[in-house]
Amino acid sequence: LQLQPVSGVGFAPDVGSLIDKINTGTTLGVTATINANGDGLLLTDTALGGQKLKVEELDNGTVAKALNIAGTATTTIIDGSWEKTITISATDKLADVQKKITDLGWGLSAAIINDGSKDAPYRLSLTSTNTGRDGRVVFGSGGTNLGERVLVTAQDAAVFVGSTDGVAQPLLVTASSNQIGGAIRGVTLNLNGVSKSPVTVNIARNVDNVVTAAGKFVEDFNGIVTQLQTYTKFDSATNTRGELLGDNAAGSIESELYGMLNTVGNTSGKYRIPADVGFKVGQGGALQFDEEKFRAAYADDPEAVTTLFTRGGAAIDEDFQLTSLRNGRGLRTNAAGTTDFRIDARGGTGFEVDVSDLSNMGQVIDAINNATGNAGKIVATINATGTAIDLADKTTQVGVNKFVVSTINGSIAASDLGLLVTSTNGKISGKRLTDPNAGNDGGIGAIVEKRINRLIDPTNGVVSRASKNVDNRNDDFQDRIDSIDKLVASKRARLEKQFANMESALSSLQGQQSALNSFTPVLPN
Repeated sequence: LQLQPVSGVGFAPDVGSLIDKINTGTTLGVTATINANGDGLLLTDTALGGQKLKVEELDNGTVAKALNIAGTATTTIIDGSWEKTITISATDKLADVQKKITDLGWGLSAAIINDGSKDAPYRLSLTSTNTGRDGRVVFGSGGTNLGERVLVTAQDAAVFVGSTDGVAQPLLVTASSNQIGGAIRGVTLNLNGVSKSPVTVNIARNVDNVVTAAGKFVEDFNGIVTQLQTYTKFDSATNTRGELLGDNAAGSIESELYGMLNTVGNTSGKYRIPADVGFKVGQGGALQFDEEKFRAAYADDPEAVTTLFTRGGAAIDEDFQLTSLRNGRGLRTNAAGTTDFRIDARGGTGFEVDVSDLSNMGQVIDAINNATGNAGKIVATINATGTAIDLADKTTQVGVNKFVVSTINGSIAASDLGLLVTSTNGKISGKRLTDPNAGNDGGIGAIVEKRINRLIDPTNGVVSRASKNVDNRNDDFQDRIDSIDKLVASKRARLEKQFANMESALSSLQGQQSALNSFTPVLPN
């Protein structure tokens, strides 16, 4: 049994090494052995302290769980045995046995079935909750008289992929369920039966998902248009105007939205604009989608429809979609988790790159630059004209080894990325990936993306600029408010001072009046 690195214990390549690590490499007060059944570890608490023996994972590890020793001891031991025992009494009914097995929660479900016989028709049926050979269970009746009968043997599903011409060597592919993924990229095989004869799998295009996505696009488009019309309308009946009536930004947004529907997405194919495949602007500016027309176009020439939407533009950047490569046919890679090409530097080191799960060119550049084993030896960039990928070898051992990109695992990704070219002076200038014609805006997908970016670009986007203008106006208003507040405060202070002076003068006059009132004239003799 091979193990992972164990936190606090160190790396143990097998169970015996792990036992040695625990017993001799630590001062935990724990002794590790193989249990009496021989099916797991037995940990014994020899410290006998005030707390219970406890095993838990560290750093998101899975070793303790895999060894069935994770948890807290109820006595002084933790037994990693994979065997479970239930106790059955003479008064237990079949339903009681069923409940005891189910309550174990140990990869089994128990059910009671009736086989229809007259005598003792009830049977206890046990089913593994895991599929394939990984779900096999050994059941022992112990001291009871329960009979045992295997109804279904645990086994994996298996298919051979390849030719049966007597020369080829088909590949055996197995799975724990009757669904096999990865044998054919993008396809899940549902196995419905056993066949001794070859089975041909025909893979057809399914337009249903595309139709659903198109309907969602139309719904979102019309939602934006409705909001714009709400904010820019003028109601003549109530003589009220929308908040954005006459606003330049709102007009620019509307122009970009409708402009994307009228731009030519394919200059040479059968279908050139969205209207050719069922998209049109109807009454009130709402976008309409003719599903029947779209399906007919797709059935007639699916490649042309695909190219209309996915064709690459005049230049590539980090946001360039890999599905636009090869005139909309996309990047051909291996299954996820399998590397697609290898890069060897002049310094004699190399590394492999996996691009199977990537969606844009920026992710490809990052995958190369951050690949395990690269560490800055090879630097990938998009060239100055935006038409290809450049690779620069930063190692210094010139002439010792070749700087080269090579395909591995049968992947064609390196070719599709234009990297299978000869290096010169430590540099690989990839093949051109796009049409250099500056007037080529790409397919409808690229056009929509570019126009949306014009609206939402954080620096120069129409919406961003409008938002900044609103923020600037708010700042100006706030500055004006602050200025008025200061003016009001100053005037208030001046008035308060004037009123204070008046109060003082009035107080003085009142004192003089009181003095005059108390004056008694002296009469002459």
